[in-house]
Amino acid sequence: MIGLGIWEATVDALFFKETGRVEIYDNNGTYGFRGSARGIDLSKIEILCVKEEGNVIDAVITVPVLPNAEIPVHAEIDGDTLTGSAVLPLIGKIKIKNGRRIKE
Repeated sequence: MIGLGIWEATVDALFFKETGRVEIYDNNGTYGFRGSARGIDLSKIEILCVKEEGNVIDAVITVPVLPNAEIPVHAEIDGDTLTGSAVLPLIGKIKIKNGRRIKE
């Protein structure tokens, strides 16, 4: 499993720019995710699927604030840095920039 730890990154969309935090953890051999951004609790992220290849994690998730929306998330991890993107309904692709691991 790659990318385990707590990460902080800038989430950058057209009308939204915020620092978010996500924890990637080992959930009995599968990936687990917990996060928050702009005061929104994302602790109930449901993971529909995860694919790991080299230094890349691709996942499809759902979050309570966007019910019934399947959100593809892409993350590229290089040591303690992370970049990526997510595609949100009605908003489109948002960039995840300047990610850094703040705790292993």
